[in-house]
Amino acid sequence: FGAYASGFVCHSFAFLIITLCDTDNKYAKLPVFKLQPIMKHASCLLLTLISLTTLTACDRSPEYAYLEGETMGTSYHIRYQMPNNISEADIKADIDERLEQVNASMSTYQDDSLISEFNRLPADEVMTVGADFEAVTTTAKEVYEQSNGAFDPTVMPLVELWGFGKTMTVDRLNSPPSDMEISQAKSLLDFNGITLDGMTIRKDKDGVGLDFSAIAKGYGVDVIADVLKDYEINSYMVEIGGEVATQGVNDGLKPWQIAIDAPVIDSTVSARATIEGIRPSE
Repeated sequence: FGAYASGFVCHSFAFLIITLCDTDNKYAKLPVFKLQPIMKHASCLLLTLISLTTLTACDRSPEYAYLEGETMGTSYHIRYQMPNNISEADIKADIDERLEQVNASMSTYQDDSLISEFNRLPADEVMTVGADFEAVTTTAKEVYEQSNGAFDPTVMPLVELWGFGKTMTVDRLNSPPSDMEISQAKSLLDFNGITLDGMTIRKDKDGVGLDFSAIAKGYGVDVIADVLKDYEINSYMVEIGGEVATQGVNDGLKPWQIAIDAPVIDSTVSARATIEGIRPSE
């Protein structure tokens, strides 16, 4: 029935084309049996054109966009399949806004961020935080407990002591901290002394500071993936400082493949060794 219907439609269109092109009534005067070969050729031509159009549409690769920039004291790279009828500028604006919100909450490189404000907060004073800060603190608490304290975001005093904080310095390579300085900084590791109550937070001890660098970038990747999903984008790769989230396929219509670079001295992008390729399970 399908083949019969397709043939009927093509013949009908062919007859319509012949009728429209017959401006001098040349074909209108012909008997039906003489029109049939002409209609057959017209139908074949129409089917060929439809097939070529369909093949061209099927061969057209989806368009992918690429974004890169700096955030959270590191770089980010985002690649995603462009949705229909939405501008790349609109998507980038929403991504930038979301990254700014996460930075305003947890960037130790910004003096006016919530985490910087908390790190300056005296003991027993309460401050209000936002949803991002609350979510990351809650998750950090879970990992802290599950790792028996091996993961401790109150490592900030040690980070600063060794010169890896906001003002990075190589001086410590020549003159590392003394045992006393290290001991004093370690005495400020006190995640148990931080109390999160809904959207408010406090600490029991002066000098205790948070550093979410080991978890905030991963959180940033997740929230940017959420932005893309809000646009119904189902194929993307989001990377912030080495933290990665992928979904769907790349612009070669294959699963995303993430590689780990071998630590080779003087390696370049064009000549690099790969330790391991990571492909999501299919």
